[in-house]
Amino acid sequence: MPLAKVSFALNFGPADATTRGMHAPLVPAVVSGPTIPVTYDLRGVRNVSNPTLLVSEPGRLNPATGFIYRPLYRVPLNGLTALRRSR
Repeated sequence: MPLAKVSFALNFGPADATTRGMHAPLVPAVVSGPTIPVTYDLRGVRNVSNPTLLVSEPGRLNPATGFIYRPLYRVPLNGLTALRRSR
């Protein structure tokens, strides 16, 4: 015999169509010259404020992990989607 019993309604609705994270920008595997084309799309990412492209040393881990992470290049992004040519 249960000690207590409770009944309640549980409703499921549509999920928020936004996300807190995003995929990495698209960058060619090999680039020759001083310009690197970077394609990004932040549409659908929630709470975007002052987005910035950070380029770290090759092989460095995500900054959220706490491991060594040193941005070598930092540039503000001017929109939610674009092809950015960075130097």
